[in-house]
Amino acid sequence: MTQVSIAPKGQTFVRSLILRATTKHLTYETARDIATARWGQYQGELIAKAAVAPIMQSDVGEIAATEFFSLVMERSLLGRLAGLRRLPFNRKMLKITSGSNGYWVAESNPVPLSKPALDGSSLPPLKVCAMIVATDEALKTGGAIAENGFQRDLERAIVDTTDIALLDASNAGVVDERPAAITYGAPSTAATSDAAADIAALIGLFGGDLGTAYFVTDATTATNMALLRTAEGGLIFPDVGARGGSVLGIPLLISRASPRDSNGGQLALIDPTGIAYGADGLTFESAEHATVAMSDTPESDPVLVSLWQRNLVGYKSIMSSNWEVQRDGSVALLTSVAWGA
Repeated sequence: MTQVSIAPKGQTFVRSLILRATTKHLTYETARDIATARWGQYQGELIAKAAVAPIMQSDVGEIAATEFFSLVMERSLLGRLAGLRRLPFNRKMLKITSGSNGYWVAESNPVPLSKPALDGSSLPPLKVCAMIVATDEALKTGGAIAENGFQRDLERAIVDTTDIALLDASNAGVVDERPAAITYGAPSTAATSDAAADIAALIGLFGGDLGTAYFVTDATTATNMALLRTAEGGLIFPDVGARGGSVLGIPLLISRASPRDSNGGQLALIDPTGIAYGADGLTFESAEHATVAMSDTPESDPVLVSLWQRNLVGYKSIMSSNWEVQRDGSVALLTSVAWGA
């Protein structure tokens, strides 16, 4: 008989993190006994294998970690923009800055040489780090509700950190630290009160392939788009809602990380086939006996908190990621979008 886990995706790995943080000096046997008592025999064995370093790469511990990484990628824009070119880190690759051409040729005439524009490129791994803190009591006795909240916090911390850097047009990048946003330096125009004309202007700025493109914005902007009506009362964007949809047949993706301020939101038009990225190596570290700078600006404004004194557990995630716009015109922006607001 074959047993199949019906646990939600990523749950086994998250529970293994809880087990490792709340139980010291784990061997597989002790981890299995503790996990079985808390989560049942079958789930307990899977969680214990994920919590203790696997002996072989094919062990379930590696599988659980890979599953959680896949879940994070699925929810980030790097995973949702189908067509992005994934590259290995630090591997010299050729990037095509303009495409190849074919030719109609008369009988016996020479065939012109197709000349794609090529350039050398490589992506070094850069670190995306996120840190969250949970109470020891919640991890040990909080049950499924606390575990689900903990998992959502872990996922959101990684996904939002990545997506903000990807979409924020003011992000010029920092050498050896953070890649520039794919929207940085992209052609842009400010929205007016005429939504249809603004979409036409955005498409006019775009130099990518509309057949593979995506629109990306935030949920508030999408909701306002869905409420827009013509003078006759018809919907201007009938296929748009708070969770996405399509504009002129082009898929619309929603991201919490899409910039929005008092002037309105940002609507990006992106051709993923002109963008390369790398993502790998998601790791977690936990600590209870540590002092952390609990601040968004830990270097200039350290607010030191003892995890041990406050009965807290800190989790730090590190993921290697980087990206590069390889073909000019692959991204265009409409800024200050406040239709219907």
